[in-house]
Amino acid sequence: MHSSDENPSKENTKNNNIAEFVHSKLESAVIVHAYPNPVSDQLTVEFDTPVTVTILLMNASNNYLVEEKISNKKTLTIDASNFTTGIYSLHVIGEKINTVLRIGIVK
Repeated sequence: MHSSDENPSKENTKNNNIAEFVHSKLESAVIVHAYPNPVSDQLTVEFDTPVTVTILLMNASNNYLVEEKISNKKTLTIDASNFTTGIYSLHVIGEKINTVLRIGIVK
């Protein structure tokens, strides 16, 4: 039996280094961008519509470094200047979205 990589969710990195994730439900879709990626100082998390979500940034050891809750907002800025170089997981959890983006941090 051949398994398929198809998934109702789609993650890609555009040529301009913006991580984009589209999470679709029957009644709605929320688009989130995290840029720049990779980041060295300030990471911007931006949604196409105002959302109420919890944003968690985790390191490779699964330690939470950032936990931010936003309510009815379209953007959040995370100070990444004190984090070491590596790959991090950005969790976005809310009523209309529940996804993880990979974020690179470089110094």
